Amino acid sequence: MSVQRVAAVAGFACAGLLVVNAARRGGLLPETAFTHAIAPFAALTGLLAITGIYLLIRVRAGALGLVGYVLNSAGLAGAFAVEYTLHFVFPYLGGGTVSELLAGGRGGRSW
Repeated sequence: MSVQRVAAVAGFACAGLLVVNAARRGGLLPETAFTHAIAPFAALTGLLAITGIYLLIRVRAGALGLVGYVLNSAGLAGAFAVEYTLHFVFPYLGGGTVSELLAGGRGGRSW
């Protein structure tokens, strides 16, 4: 499979998953184990899509294109990590533990 085809498939998969995520959050689709399981993969397929696109334009994009690609990749990798944690880690932790983690590094205390 060529780079263009992989990037295109990843881009369409990303778009489809983003629509499903938006519909789930908006109440158009039910909250099921399946819709929760596929939620993090929108960012992952987006990462594959922008990698394929960057590989196609890297010569013309130059250093500024590389900086943009790296920043966009870092953002999508962070979004994937957050979505993965929300959908695959937090459901197995107790409510108190999740609240403690979300309170921040200092546990919500002001020093």
